Amino acid sequence: MLLIFFSALSIASIGDAVGFGALVGVGYLVATMTNVAINPNMPHPLRYALLNAPYFLVINVIACSILAAI
Repeated sequence: MLLIFFSALSIASIGDAVGFGALVGVGYLVATMTNVAINPNMPHPLRYALLNAPYFLVINVIACSILAAI
């Protein structure tokens, strides 16, 4: 899915890929992680989100950087 956005937005450099990865990471992945954490079965939803959201953000930035390098 990221490759479709890469071609549509003409992302070719590593810097643009890092910016796009951070934008998608914060706008979609971190928001989704926080939304998943807010359920009655999580004893500490904010701690869960604060622990896991940066992981997904960093992994998305790395994935976008790799895709731009290819």
